[in-house]
This record gives sequence, C-alpha cells and structure tokens, in this order.
Amino acid sequence: MNSPQPAAGGFIAEPVFCSANCMYRTLKKYVMTAFKKKIIIVLVYGAGVLLFFEGAARLFLSSDVILDKIKGEDAATRRIIWIREHQGKTPNLQAFDIYDSRRGWALRPDIRNGVLPGGQILNSNTRGIRGKDEYRYGKPYNIMRILVLGDSFTFGEEVSDDQTFPAYLQQMLPHSEVINFGVHGYGHDQMLLYLQEEGVKYAPDIVILGFIYGDMRRNLTSFRDYAKPEFGLIKKELKLTHAPVPSPGSFLEGEIYRSKFYDLLTILYYRLMLHSGKEQERMEEITTAIFDEMIKTIKDIGAVPVFVYLPYNEEMDNTGEKITDREGFLFRYCKPRNIDCLSVRPYFSASASRGVIFRKSGHWDARGNLIAAEGIREYLANNVIKTGR
Repeated sequence: MNSPQPAAGGFIAEPVFCSANCMYRTLKKYVMTAFKKKIIIVLVYGAGVLLFFEGAARLFLSSDVILDKIKGEDAATRRIIWIREHQGKTPNLQAFDIYDSRRGWALRPDIRNGVLPGGQILNSNTRGIRGKDEYRYGKPYNIMRILVLGDSFTFGEEVSDDQTFPAYLQQMLPHSEVINFGVHGYGHDQMLLYLQEEGVKYAPDIVILGFIYGDMRRNLTSFRDYAKPEFGLIKKELKLTHAPVPSPGSFLEGEIYRSKFYDLLTILYYRLMLHSGKEQERMEEITTAIFDEMIKTIKDIGAVPVFVYLPYNEEMDNTGEKITDREGFLFRYCKPRNIDCLSVRPYFSASASRGVIFRKSGHWDARGNLIAAEGIREYLANNVIKTGR
C-alpha cells in the first residue's frame, strides 16, 4: 500500500475531502449564479421587447390616419388629440375657461360682453357663474333660490346669457333666483364636486340636475376637454382619483414620459368594453353612485333635488309617449328613491306638433331653451312649489 509522500519542505500532503455540507454549498452557489444569469437575461430581453412595443406604439399613434381609425371617447385618445393641438404652443384651455385644480376647468370669472363663436353674448360674475348677476352665499330672505347643475346645454353653449333655460326659468318664476352652474364638457363627477365645493354655500331651496345621457360616459374618463378628476368604486364607495388635476403647462411637459404602448392598450381596451356591453354596465354603476352622493349632499342642506332629462339630436324627433331607453335609466334611478324627475322631451314634441320651429341638432337655440324652461316651470309649480317642499 502506498504511503503519503513527503511534500516539499518535508511535510506530508493529506488528501482533501469535501463533506456533504460543503458539496451542498458549492452546488447552491453554482445554481444561484446560473439562476441570476437567467433572470438578468429575461429582464434584458423583456425590457427590449417593451422598448420595441413602445417605439412601435409611438410610431403607430403618430399617424393621423391610424388614430382616426381607432380613436374613441377614452382618456388616452382625448389626451393625445389635446397634446397635438397644443404642442409647441403656450398650453391654454378654451377661450372662456380657467384652469381649476379640483375640476379641471371652470368658467373664467369677470367676463364682460364676450362673444361666443356664433355671435352670442357671454358674461360671468366674479365667481365664474354665467351672467352679470352676483349672488351672495347663504339663503336670501323671501326669495326662492334654485341652483341648476349641468353641462353645455345648461350653460347655454350657443345662446346669449338671457336665452339659457335657467335664465328663462327665473323670468317665469316670481320672487326667484336661478343660478346657472352649467359648465361645458362637465361630467356628473365634476358637477358633484362643483356642488359640494361651491353650490352648497348658496343654500338653495331646489337643486336641478340637467341630465344629458352622454354625460354618463364622461364619468368614466380622466380626460375630456382637458384633464379632469375621475371617481372609482372601491367596496361600493366612491373614491376620487386623478386629483389634483395638473396645470396645462406641467401636463404638456410630462407627455414625453407617458407610455404610448399603454395608451394604445387603453384605446383598444375601450373599444372591447364598448362592443361587449361592459362599458354600459360600468357607466350606470358609477353614475348611480355619483347620483347617490349628489342626492345626499342636496338633502343635507335641506334642498329638494329635481332631475330633468334633456333630449338632444335624434331624440328631438321622437314624438312617442313611451319612455325611451335613455330616459329609462334616469327614471329607473329616481322612482324607487322617490326623487322628483321629469323629461322635457314631450314638451319639444308638443311644440313641434303646433308648428314651432327649433334647432334639432347640436345645442338648443333660444327657442329650445325656452321650451325646456316652460316644461320645468310647469313641473315645479305642480309638484314642488305647490306642495311647499
């Protein structure tokens, strides 16, 4: 049997044995090193794929032809179009708007004899309410005060100050003040915020919501005429997101950092939801929650809520007595909650049958606003004012 041979210097070299624990540590180190390398490779590969898709999406969405084919009412489409219109310019809102960090935009205060695109006259008071009249906070003595929430139809997009339906309504109701809280482009989410932040300060006796069916879709987006807040539902409770709204300047500067691949997915997802019917379900769910909060806010200040359905475009030709599908949502909401609710569509139908001519496309003309005011006045007189509520 061979004996260990002396090493240099006269020492005997003993054979080196690796224990099981030593082998485990060595193997683990090898496996972990290989695993880390694979992870790095996967991450680098994934980043490369994402960069490719991001570049492709930026090229894809830079084409006007392609964007026109896939665009919808989603926030990504609206934002991209707004950015294109303001790129290389001083970012501004529409001519008579002012930036608002809570609601996105509002009517500019102290407008004097402004001229709308159709030549109509626009004024606003010191608090950005349409018209020259000033209204003090708190309930006025011996005056019935009515606050009207709404979008461009309530605001009176294509008529002068004294031709809006809130202005006509004030002329028809003695000893009343009708405050026009309409703002173009608003969704019900922005109307709710406006009511909670400013409307309650006026201590109204009645709060009217001018309901346009299309406004429900605005409740699902964080960008419309400009960036806006959006409510989400968490455990069936409203949670405000996308607030505060960034200023136009900072919003424009941040566009370069927004993913166009995510934008493209958002646009395609919106189209999928639209065709599947899921968007309709979500639209009604969010709107119902917003209305619930609106009703609570109105009743908490001792006012009476009145929801008014306002028809537009093709609805103006519907002379049937049956409630339409669009009207149906509002009536299904109001009836079980015992909320005053009416549609002024029958008043337009009755006027048309008498030969009254009014605009049936786009925003109402002065005649259309007058017809709406007559319908609202009749309902209030018979169902709200007469009963002393």
